[in-house]
Amino acid sequence: MISRSEDLKDYLKSYPTELPADDHVLSALYTFQAIFRAVNFADIHELHDAEEDIDGLISTAESLRTALENTNPPIWELYCRDTDWLHHIQGYSYWDDRPAERGGQKTMDLTSIEGSCDDNKNLVAFMTFDARNNPAVPVEAITFCSKSLDGFTTETLQEMQRQSFATGNMHIEQVALDKMSLSLIHEMSHSRAVLGSTDAYIDATYENDNGDKETAYGWKAITTLRRQSTKDALDNADSFAYYVAAMYLDNNDWASGFAYTFEDLRQAVSAPQEGEGSDSGDDSDGSDY
Repeated sequence: MISRSEDLKDYLKSYPTELPADDHVLSALYTFQAIFRAVNFADIHELHDAEEDIDGLISTAESLRTALENTNPPIWELYCRDTDWLHHIQGYSYWDDRPAERGGQKTMDLTSIEGSCDDNKNLVAFMTFDARNNPAVPVEAITFCSKSLDGFTTETLQEMQRQSFATGNMHIEQVALDKMSLSLIHEMSHSRAVLGSTDAYIDATYENDNGDKETAYGWKAITTLRRQSTKDALDNADSFAYYVAAMYLDNNDWASGFAYTFEDLRQAVSAPQEGEGSDSGDDSDGSDY
């Protein structure tokens, strides 16, 4: 993800007037536009803004990678269920029964995620944060709901990365649902311990087809969010996780949501008009170029 994003940034820094010749850069451009923002090649300010946005994505990925490689005291605790340490009080209030030195022995308000794993049947995973005992080494707990673990496949994202898919034979949403690693990336992108309170990603909301506010989970939601607010898209944890997946699975293009071969990608896209970058994220479900 990092190297492909760096290549994309270098391409934008060249003040391009035509689509990139390299298939991987072309795919990265369309994926970035589908998930985060359109890029107008004729507007230098937009090009600079896009470069800065890509820098932010790279910085997040590098920070998370460093944290995972760190041998110091653990930043994250991982749980396969919450029933061992989280006890319902009333409403969305719960008692955190973990030791105090790990952030427990306190009441938690889970209104933002509509309750624990047992109470919110759609919840896949969640993160809790506490730095009151040792702000220098805060502990964050990442919990996977046991029902979500049953849905993950044993095939790893690394194993999947070696595969190529025929155009239309796989949707990136299925990858997200099948792979625990993408849920983990989503949760780790919330990490205030690693990214800081201002740069940690949030679960942004968007306006659905009925005019109601919903959390931007999933491909249709994140591509709709991108059309409604570039800023919210750049702050959204699921947008980041999907972008990482699309960049990592580099034997296909995923900018439409579906896997495309690079040959079909070239045939599907047209050259920019009058210096303006094509926008692959304007369709309601992100399913077409």
